[in-house]
Amino acid sequence: MSIMYRILCSLICLAVCWPALTYARQDSLAQQRHLFSVSYGILTGDHLLVGYHVGRTSAPDFENKGTPGALCLGYKYRVNNKIYIGLTAAMEQQHGDWLNSRTSRNIIGAFVRSSFTIAADFTCNYTSHDLYRIYMVAGVGVTYGQSTRQYSDAYYITGYYDGVNQYGPMRIQEQGQHANGYFCPLGLSVGRRLSYFAEVGFGYKGVLNTGLTYSIK
Repeated sequence: MSIMYRILCSLICLAVCWPALTYARQDSLAQQRHLFSVSYGILTGDHLLVGYHVGRTSAPDFENKGTPGALCLGYKYRVNNKIYIGLTAAMEQQHGDWLNSRTSRNIIGAFVRSSFTIAADFTCNYTSHDLYRIYMVAGVGVTYGQSTRQYSDAYYITGYYDGVNQYGPMRIQEQGQHANGYFCPLGLSVGRRLSYFAEVGFGYKGVLNTGLTYSIK
């Protein structure tokens, strides 16, 4: 689905929830200690950078064709009126073409990748009101990933020499992990106990992260 489609869905969600966000008789922000959230992040760091190599200026090894985002689940604890600390779990899947990026842009196969990120984050309010908050977020964590690459039949057959294929196995499966981070210089939350939020940043939550938060004492 396109980015514009997802932004449109978020706006529709906001329109549906707006009466509850603004008129429901609920506790003020100052009384809420625990915040639980579910959101969708568009264009995560892993999606944008998968296949690139440090120090190599050639094209990436992969061309993503899957949904460019991640499902995020979060928890935050309000330390005081300005500071929150929390945890985020983010899950995403990618798939697309495997490219021969060293010598050409020819498609040599396909790839599938899934990853899970667990991270600690820190939130600081720029300003807060009974109905809204404007804030920043910074987080750091670890991403665990599993990927499968498979040569196409047409490309793999070109690797045979004296009965041995120089490309190795036709299907390659890999597992690994790497450090990950997230920085959002600007976030907006609107609502009281049930609130809608949107964040602009970069990292494991995406360039645009938007969703709903439910708060309890």
